[in-house]
Amino acid sequence: MVLLTLYPIFGQQISPANKAKQETYREISHRQQKTGWILLGVGLTTTVVGAAAFNESWDSPSNSSTDIFGFLMLGGVISTFSSIPFFISAGANKRRAYQLSFDLSPQPFINSELTGLALKPQPGFRITVKF
Repeated sequence: MVLLTLYPIFGQQISPANKAKQETYREISHRQQKTGWILLGVGLTTTVVGAAAFNESWDSPSNSSTDIFGFLMLGGVISTFSSIPFFISAGANKRRAYQLSFDLSPQPFINSELTGLALKPQPGFRITVKF
């Protein structure tokens, strides 16, 4: 009985605009995190391969192979460090998707007492946590 009387107050819907914005931030966060992990994996792999090959070619008479592996190692380090901004911005977008939302717009609710099952706007204050 109490649930039925409180449903018009607490059973309000989330506006579609906020829902779409939340999904957009989630998608952006997911793509940025995926890009960060790819850059980190490729960077660490090329750094390790470049360093191992650079060490092996250090005593060789050809300096060009040593230079190539040195540049490969340098490219891996740059790729590894370039993944950091992607992780930072992915975390910021994830926080935006989960932030608290305050809404003072009229909220539709089902008023079955007066007009049957009809949606009528009612002034309301809504606080939601978006997941």
